[in-house]
Amino acid sequence: MKRIGLTGSIGSGKSTVAKLLAARGIPVLDADAVARQVSSRTDVLQAVSSQLGAEYVLSDGLNRAALAQLVFANPEARVILNSIIHPRVREEMARCETQLESEGARAVVQDIPLLFENNLQTLFDAVILVDAPLETRVARVMERDGATREAVLAGGIDLVLMDGDMPEPISSSRTMGMKQRWNGNSRVCWSNWNFS
Repeated sequence: MKRIGLTGSIGSGKSTVAKLLAARGIPVLDADAVARQVSSRTDVLQAVSSQLGAEYVLSDGLNRAALAQLVFANPEARVILNSIIHPRVREEMARCETQLESEGARAVVQDIPLLFENNLQTLFDAVILVDAPLETRVARVMERDGATREAVLAGGIDLVLMDGDMPEPISSSRTMGMKQRWNGNSRVCWSNWNFS
């Protein structure tokens, strides 16, 4: 089974690409959805409570607002939270892949927002990176969430990380060796697209 990684920042059009691939019959596993599912498990809630504090766990799951503030202000807390969540997400994604393969799937897409940041690109036969200009992404998120520009930018570390005006070494390292298609609003880059 071929494994395809799909990534892109908020507002880039990644979800649209995921829907287009799914419409063509390619199963798409959404890492964010799996993370939400995994983060409600008892073992995760206990680990967050013991390692970060009981105030980050509510009766019905994680206190996402408090956790967001914590990890934005405290990089060590982000590392701890990621060490709790990410291995469990990868385990669940692998379980889903195995199930899809046993059902005869020839390819699977893993929609992973921070694929490059977590150095996961080597795990895939191909990677699709969806990008768009910063202003396009901000406008899309404003429309989708009903948010102000200031609110989008204030919470938008993901917007900044994928800004098309980023320093050349970072930009080229993300797309090095990748074929690209640009339509003025979004750019899709892909690598290793050799499925025989």
